[in-house]
Amino acid sequence: MVRRAINVIKDRIAAMDWQVRVRRGVRAEDVAHAARKLRALRRTLEEPNAVDSFRTLMEQVIEDALTGGFGPSRWSRRGRRAAGDAVAVDGASIRINARWDGEEDTPRYAQPCRGSWSPARSISWTGS
Repeated sequence: MVRRAINVIKDRIAAMDWQVRVRRGVRAEDVAHAARKLRALRRTLEEPNAVDSFRTLMEQVIEDALTGGFGPSRWSRRGRRAAGDAVAVDGASIRINARWDGEEDTPRYAQPCRGSWSPARSISWTGS
């Protein structure tokens, strides 16, 4: 029963029609190369990485959000494009930096690599 409820919610959200457009309050004419940037962003979202579509990536993120209260994704620099690829992240593996000093350049979160929690062997993220 719970799995069915999760799938119903996840499927309805993932199947929604989405658009890429300039943010509300900003005119496209005021953004340099707006049409080209919007096309590139749409292509990136349609094929976020080599194995996922936008829907399959969002399904992973939504499922984590519904079951664990988190739904992270990140950009991988190992992707096919210069900007990288979007990939889902196991939210349960992310750790909060308890020593975060509030500075923008200091990592707030980290994800251990290969089971290690040492700072040298983790992926760190700044910002929220």
